[in-house]
Amino acid sequence: MNSPTSLNQTGPLRHPLGLPAGSVRAALTLMVVAFIVYQTATKHEIGLLWSETLMIVLAHYFTSRRFVELPKEVKEDLIARGVYPHDEQPLFLPRHTIRGVIILAFAGLSIYLYREGTLFDRKSIAIVGTVGAYFLGLLVNVIVRWWRGDKRGASWWEDTKAVITLMVVAITLVVELTGLSAALPIKPEDLQNATLGLILFYFGSR
Repeated sequence: MNSPTSLNQTGPLRHPLGLPAGSVRAALTLMVVAFIVYQTATKHEIGLLWSETLMIVLAHYFTSRRFVELPKEVKEDLIARGVYPHDEQPLFLPRHTIRGVIILAFAGLSIYLYREGTLFDRKSIAIVGTVGAYFLGLLVNVIVRWWRGDKRGASWWEDTKAVITLMVVAITLVVELTGLSAALPIKPEDLQNATLGLILFYFGSR
């Protein structure tokens, strides 16, 4: 049976480029966000691949991660023995810096588009609206958890969100698959954006 000290005989774990864990992902995230913000601000079309990539990086940085937190004394002892890696933030930046940059980037983009009078254009709303829906879900989640005392488990709020989201997505899928979108008073892309925004709101509020 391996002893705690034998677990680290091969030396400390080296992350890509010798940087702290998550640094490459952080750099890629900042590159994607910068590209999306620039393309939207300059009224260029955002490809589906880039939109999907943006949603992936948002989910990575803002989705709740549930884990067992070790007591401070236990963690310090494990770090001293080389069993538990010392936590270094991506790119050596302060904690939550990447999240803050993402939020500020899209907040700044929204202000810029509003001043330009293009905030509610179709191209702008496809990005700003869906990202905003995700951030709104995160904010609602924080408020609801504070109000409920951070309790876990199903509630009328969780059930209501689930039912509404499932119904809207199901209806949208039926409309898309049956070709009924042409008979609706709104354009198909507007329906898709609204549905995507609702899905992102749901994931953000979990």
